[in-house]
Amino acid sequence: MMNSLPIDSMSDAAKKQNFTTLYEKIMQEGLAGFHSEAAFNDACRFTVKLCLSVADYLHANNVMQAYKQSIERNRAAWVYIDSILLYGRRLPRTYLRKPEMLKKTLERLDKDGDPYIINQALVTLVKFYVDLYKNYGKKFQSDLLNFTSYFKENAITTYPAFLEGVNALSNYCDGLIGYEDIAFDLNIAPPITKKPVASHSDVTAKESAQVVYSPNPKILILGAMRIKKDVAKGIAKQFDFTSDQLEFVDYDDVKGYPIQKLQYNNHYCGIVLGPIPHSATGTNGESSIITHIENTEGYPLHVRATANEALKITKTSLLEALRTIKHHYENTKLD
Repeated sequence: MMNSLPIDSMSDAAKKQNFTTLYEKIMQEGLAGFHSEAAFNDACRFTVKLCLSVADYLHANNVMQAYKQSIERNRAAWVYIDSILLYGRRLPRTYLRKPEMLKKTLERLDKDGDPYIINQALVTLVKFYVDLYKNYGKKFQSDLLNFTSYFKENAITTYPAFLEGVNALSNYCDGLIGYEDIAFDLNIAPPITKKPVASHSDVTAKESAQVVYSPNPKILILGAMRIKKDVAKGIAKQFDFTSDQLEFVDYDDVKGYPIQKLQYNNHYCGIVLGPIPHSATGTNGESSIITHIENTEGYPLHVRATANEALKITKTSLLEALRTIKHHYENTKLD
């Protein structure tokens, strides 16, 4: 039973088996029914995703509303990402007639949402709209054309697969192509302007040339942290990084930080990327400092610290980021 097995120690199979109990606990007790906010968040996230996987939009919406009533501020990014599919498919005309609502959600996610997960939701939504036109034709044609016209005029270049889908959907509704001729990839593909988060196994000695680092190179921890600096320093010690090697730039200080000083700078061996503002000094006009770092040559190894599919510097995400940086540093430094 749920009362004897904490949600954060349950496997997905166990959660699925206990779905009814889990759902009732969320609806009847809310946050108070769980031993921590993290456990409540995990329970809601899993339940919503399970409901969406079987097109149970009613129960998914109920859980989403229960979460919003309990967590009024600093909500997890998955809430906004899953709302794209929930409201886009449960009430198709929500975004078709008011596409600016979807754009607003995406703008909110720009700060700390994982672009790969967002892209997945967007491509899935466009595929749903393609099938909507295939199955219902002219019943939704004007609404679909309103949607595609809006996003062709207000292009979101961060998600090229989504834009390709919008163009294909527009051509399909206009009768320029048939269903079998739709060119954009209906399968989930990451944005071409983003790089996947590096993992310990991905970073190998052969992927990079040897580097002459300065003695005790620094690691920049960029953005808001969910942990205290002393805790971060303690985690760093596990990888033989000293306190002096850590450089912290808090959320409010990011915009004025001259990030380009790190380019081709052997005094740094890594950057941990957390939640940050949209713009910063020296990003060549790019709206996101993270986009600038990931799309520009010469920066030290940069790793996104993520938790619950969002940029978030926690004990676990920082540990994994530093593990990756340590592995890369050891395998690329020239002794």
